[in-house]
Formats: sequence, structure tokens, C-alpha cells
Amino acid sequence: MKRAAKCLGCTVGIFLGLRLIAAGTIYFVATSDYLRGQLEGRASDLNGRKTQIAKVVPVQASPSNCSRLPERAHPGLNERLPRTRRAPI
Repeated sequence: MKRAAKCLGCTVGIFLGLRLIAAGTIYFVATSDYLRGQLEGRASDLNGRKTQIAKVVPVQASPSNCSRLPERAHPGLNERLPRTRRAPI
């Protein structure tokens, strides 16, 4: 039983470590200016027109900056879209 618990503990530790490395890698790739430029160039070539990818800006929610947020940051977000009928396939 002790050996199984030790093996399970190592497995969980390795899994958490890999998740931490993956999260760091995803953050680095998402905020990389070089990669964003490469993707914009390839997308522009495929589309035939200028393509821009917005920067990823991490936002930290804290009580100090939450009180300054407008009540409705996106006015059209809460409004319902009109329902359209789907054509039969």
C-alpha cells in the first residue's frame, strides 16, 4: 500500500509539473511578438489582405480596479440577437 501511494504521488507530481510547464509555454507563445508577426504574415498571404492579431493583455481583477469598470463594458453584449430560422438541410 505504501508503494502504491508513493507511485501515485510521483504520478500526480509529474502531471502537475507538466501542466505548469504547458501553461507557461502557452502564455509565452500567446504574448510573443515574433510569433504574432509570423502568424499575421501567413494569414495576410492566405487572405490576400492585411491581417492583424490583437495583443494579449493579462488583466488582473482586484477590488481597486473593479470599482472603476463601467457598468456595461460592452453595450451590445446583453441584448438578444434576433432568432433566424434555419433552412432545412
